[in-house]
Amino acid sequence: MISMRTYCTQSERRWKILIANADFFVPIVHAESQYLLGLIVGQELEASVVIANLGNSSYTLEYELKNTAGELVGKAKTVHVTIDRSTRRKISIPQDFRARLLKFQSAP
Repeated sequence: MISMRTYCTQSERRWKILIANADFFVPIVHAESQYLLGLIVGQELEASVVIANLGNSSYTLEYELKNTAGELVGKAKTVHVTIDRSTRRKISIPQDFRARLLKFQSAP
């Protein structure tokens, strides 16, 4: 499990470069969340992200939010579909992007 802060810091630039210069984009086509405990604005949380499913043209990310006491306070899920930038049609996940997703999926 990796904290959201660490994940974003370490990978944000690499992902932005990959996506910004790619012939495809990956919009969120479904999102859901479940809040299990109350939260306060400004409360420090730890977020973990895992790839729950890696399909032919889509992938699903699942998130868990924990408070500083380690209590699970929320869960979320987003489904992303790979779209060709010029045709705006669904495509298979390009191999280089799939390789990055697989690398993230297998990270400790």
